[in-house]
Amino acid sequence: MTITLITASFLCIIAVALAFYTGRMRGKHKVFLGDGGNEEVLRAMRAHANFIENAPLGLIIIGLLENAGAHTMLLMGLGIALVFGRAAHGYAMNQSGGITKGRAIGTLLSILVLLVGAVAGLLMGYNII
Repeated sequence: MTITLITASFLCIIAVALAFYTGRMRGKHKVFLGDGGNEEVLRAMRAHANFIENAPLGLIIIGLLENAGAHTMLLMGLGIALVFGRAAHGYAMNQSGGITKGRAIGTLLSILVLLVGAVAGLLMGYNII
């Protein structure tokens, strides 16, 4: 479970960074509940929430695949893609509310991790690979 452990560790660092940034924006704008109608606070909140909505599922599929004996290169690729995808998305969300290159790349990488992981899991689960 080493790849899952390393991936989870990097994801925890990103989660803490996003939570810290959200707290900073709340303090800066004196908004301590909700977003207070402030776009900067809303972006920070949504970047953190989107991370929390998407990262765990990716981490779960990587862990399950690793436990099932999936190839190390597949696991490393999924882990790297998930970490970079979630980092890119979180950073881009806090820079602009619109669709940016970083946000699109982050979303695409995260979705690919889920889809590739799901397909690999199904193939392994049914002993096709």
